[in-house]
Amino acid sequence: PKLEEGSGREQVFRMVILLSNISALNIKLDQSVVMVTKAALDQAIKEHEKSGTHQSASTSTKGFVQLSSATDSDSEETAATSKA
Repeated sequence: PKLEEGSGREQVFRMVILLSNISALNIKLDQSVVMVTKAALDQAIKEHEKSGTHQSASTSTKGFVQLSSATDSDSEETAATSKA
């Protein structure tokens, strides 16, 4: 799996660096790297599930749909199953 597909791992590097001139030190942080603990992620998912802010789908927006097996439906708010 690739990193952009969600694969990744945390690495910790511990180093002792001896410097003779502290003004030559330049530390760069990559702000695009996001880390989260599994516990924090699980909590965020639970909060989202409880929020009730899940968007319903329409013909122009993504979202949740209700399935229907009705063969005579012309509803734009339900999605047909293979039995329809």
